[in-house]
Amino acid sequence: MIENMLGEVGVAGGLGVTALFAGLLSLMHGWRLQVKSAREHERTRCDVQSQLREYLVQLAGISHELEKIGSNTSSNLEMPGDGRLGISTRAKALRMLRTGVAAETAAAELGLGRAEVRLLGKVGVLLAPKN
Repeated sequence: MIENMLGEVGVAGGLGVTALFAGLLSLMHGWRLQVKSAREHERTRCDVQSQLREYLVQLAGISHELEKIGSNTSSNLEMPGDGRLGISTRAKALRMLRTGVAAETAAAELGLGRAEVRLLGKVGVLLAPKN
């Protein structure tokens, strides 16, 4: 009977050790999965940051190009290629003349000829609606 009890305890003890090893293997497997997941997460984070930096560089280049286009556009509006006055330059000159600025002063500020500004003022008076 004691031998039966020892045999049962030995079997139960062997099962306990086996269960312990199985538990340890399961914990090690879970730990490996966590480490692998953390590595993949870090790799993905680095890839996303790298891509973000690349996009920011591209965005800065596009922004710079748009600024150059904008400045070229506004300068193109000021003076058309054939030497005529642009709409915004003409409007500025007329506004200055209407507020009482001398033609010579307006011409100097806008970089135009005095005769051109005087003529623009005379035409502006002729075309102005009369009340």
